[in-house]
Amino acid sequence: MWGLELTIFSKMVENANESTKRGTPLWKALLLEHRLPFRYKEEVMIAKEKYNLLYIKHILNYVLFRFSNLLKSKKKEKQTIFVNIKGKFKCIFILLNYFKDYNILFYGNFDIKYYIGFGKLPRLIFSIKNLKVINEVPKKTEEMIYIYDEEGGYLNKEWKKIIKVSVDFSKYDKNNDSHRIVSFVVYPPLYKYKEIYNIKELRKNNRNIRLFFSGSIGNENYREKYMARFGKLSRMQIIDHINNELDKDKLLFIKNKKELKEAFNKNYLTRIIINDAYKIKIPVKRWLGSISKSDFLLCAPGVFMPICFNSIESMAVGTIPLTNYPDWFYPKLEDMKNCVAFNTKEDLIKKIDLILNMSNERIIEMRENVIKYYEDNLTAKSFFEKIELNNKSKITFFMPDENPVSPNK
Repeated sequence: MWGLELTIFSKMVENANESTKRGTPLWKALLLEHRLPFRYKEEVMIAKEKYNLLYIKHILNYVLFRFSNLLKSKKKEKQTIFVNIKGKFKCIFILLNYFKDYNILFYGNFDIKYYIGFGKLPRLIFSIKNLKVINEVPKKTEEMIYIYDEEGGYLNKEWKKIIKVSVDFSKYDKNNDSHRIVSFVVYPPLYKYKEIYNIKELRKNNRNIRLFFSGSIGNENYREKYMARFGKLSRMQIIDHINNELDKDKLLFIKNKKELKEAFNKNYLTRIIINDAYKIKIPVKRWLGSISKSDFLLCAPGVFMPICFNSIESMAVGTIPLTNYPDWFYPKLEDMKNCVAFNTKEDLIKKIDLILNMSNERIIEMRENVIKYYEDNLTAKSFFEKIELNNKSKITFFMPDENPVSPNK
């Protein structure tokens, strides 16, 4: 069953063991790659070049999943969904993670080439406990939910409910009761850490920063070449304008890790703090805790489309977004109610000044509105309520996936 993959794996390990003049031992590189002290970085890069370490990791993870997949069985008391998704959507994990308490039968010819080609973020679906990969369609499907993305397939069978997944918002009709939006939630790797399951406690954190930004700003992709088609200021336009036009006593650009650490321990209620994550990265496992220490988060656009994970992450922990894409939420965010919105460069500076001078009473009121919006529209519970209240036998889910059309256009 795994003959080819195991042969490749064993040969690569054998070759690695024969040549260890400079490289880190294979077992050490496999275990420590993502938690390496600085002294191992160069050695692991050499190990990767010599042994194609990343591919070895993929094979190892694939083999482990295939073994665990054999042992999985459906739980009779749970609803079952049958997933026939052909596209490798960046956000497919978000959708299927909503169904993590269901029996998920994922249909596909599951070989090593398919597994590796699935992509880093989509591949996270294979970490969902109740997901089982199968290569045959069940005979009895009357009580199952069918999820698909391409026409044809098994639509002729009898299903309890049929859900189509689409990333084409040009076909979205807000007046159609069978159309539903699957919102961006949080960056999928966050689900590997405990912070995401503790957001209610993070909302209670003492907030010693008034306005915070942390994101990559050294990457040319964040310039206006992608945002121009949406009529939005790009991330770099926003940061450059703040740097050039905001009074310097209202701005702190983080220069090193020591300054970033101090920022979370001192009071900065009259400044915006900007951290270039391209140079100084906040670890994923500490990201939510970090932004929960700020009243507001500057949520600048991503690369290919305006909406970005950080805006939803900020709302999850009760941090109010300062953003120029409130229309990319469904329903839209409302300026000065559950966000602070801006459109132009001049408006941006005015809104920053407004935030830096806002009363605690107004901030508390807006924070409560932000949390309510998140609970009503962005949680798994609210998602399922919308499905259960929908009596349609066929529903279309529209998912943001670096798609060039706003859900409110």
